[in-house]
Amino acid sequence: MSTQIENDEYCHNCKEELIAGINWSIEDIKTNQMYCTKEKCQETKPVVIKTTKSSIQKSKKPRPKDRGLSHTLKETRKYVRYPADAARVADFAELLKDQNMWNENGFPRYSKIFKTYGINEPRLGYEIVEMATAQYPDEIDANGCISIQATNAVRNYLKRLTVRYQGVLEIYSTKTVKDMEPYKGKRVWRWHTLKNKEDLDKQVNGMLEIAKNIQLSAKKRENNFTSKTYEERMEKVDILDKFFE
Repeated sequence: MSTQIENDEYCHNCKEELIAGINWSIEDIKTNQMYCTKEKCQETKPVVIKTTKSSIQKSKKPRPKDRGLSHTLKETRKYVRYPADAARVADFAELLKDQNMWNENGFPRYSKIFKTYGINEPRLGYEIVEMATAQYPDEIDANGCISIQATNAVRNYLKRLTVRYQGVLEIYSTKTVKDMEPYKGKRVWRWHTLKNKEDLDKQVNGMLEIAKNIQLSAKKRENNFTSKTYEERMEKVDILDKFFE
C-alpha cells in the first residue's frame, strides 16, 4: 500500500488542496507549479520555457575573426602630439578605399589588406598613428594630429585581430627606424605580416626552445624539492603559503 504525501499547498485556480500523486502531477511539483490535474486548471497554468546550455550554444552564430573596424568613434578628448607622415597616411587611405578589402558592413579588413598588398616587413608596414589618421579623417585636430581615442581603437582592433601560431604572431609590430623626413632616425613601431614560411618556422622554433628551457627548469626544481627531507620540504611549503597570503 503506497503512502500519500500531503502538501500544505492549494491550487491557484480552483483553490483545492494539492496532494502529490493524486491531483498534483510530479512534473508540476518539479517546476513548482501550483495547479491540480483538472483540465481547466492545467489550461490556466503559465507556460514554462526550458532552455539548456547546449541549445544556447547551438543558436549562436560563429563570429568571424576579422569583423572590420567601424568608421565612427565616440566623442574624443585628447590628441597625439605630432601629426603622422602625410604621404604614408595617403598611401594607407588608398588601401582602405579598395572595396574588395571590405566586409559586408563596408568596414575594411586589415588582415586582408596586409596580405593582399604584401605589407610583410617593417619598411613596408604602417604605424598606428598613420593607420588611425587614414581610418578616421574626422578625428584630426587643426594641427593635423589624430585623436588618442582613434589610435587606441586601431591598436585594440589589431590586437584582437592578431592570429597566433604556437604563441607566434602572424600580424605583429616591429620596432624600426624612420628613414625619411620628418623625424628621420626616430624609432617607431610598424605593423606588418610575416614575409614567408621561413619567418614563421624560425619564430616557432624559437618559441619551442624557450618552452623546452622552461620545462627543464621546472624539472630541475621538482628534483631538488623531492630530494630534500620532510622538514626541508615543509619549510618551503610554509614560505609559499606566506607568499600567497
